[in-house]
Amino acid sequence: MQADRSRRLAARLNEIAAVSGVRLWLFFDHPTVVFGDEPRWALTAFVDQALRLDHLRVVLAGFEAMQMPGAQFETRFDADGDGPPGFVVEYLTGFRREDVTALISRAAGELELNLDQAALAAWTEQALEGLQDVNGRYESWMGAQVSDRLRQRLIEVISQAEGDQ
Repeated sequence: MQADRSRRLAARLNEIAAVSGVRLWLFFDHPTVVFGDEPRWALTAFVDQALRLDHLRVVLAGFEAMQMPGAQFETRFDADGDGPPGFVVEYLTGFRREDVTALISRAAGELELNLDQAALAAWTEQALEGLQDVNGRYESWMGAQVSDRLRQRLIEVISQAEGDQ
């Protein structure tokens, strides 16, 4: 019964996303409580159905020990083309300064902001200020702080640009 409800929920979300003309990304983070059989059946059935639907994408965090339906791919390139639906499996182990700069560059491009190399370096420095790296790698949990800093900076820039118009 749980599995059937979950499959119908996935199908309905797919319909809503299709009508809206969007691709809906769903993020599931493993709970910190005991994860029993019924929630496991519900989640695996939902994931199994969602993998087959055009307008749904699923991100799972912390479910490494739980068997999920679908193939597992090491890179997104392995998943290209025809074949079974599945997941690109990535283990988050931290990030580097270059990753932050690339993120800023991508976000700036999407927002049509023209940032030169000096500005990219300054934004990166501000995002990483006070954080300690180990051999050029920052701990993954520091990403939340970097994200908050960058989000605030982007909001300021967007607000300023809107005020200039």
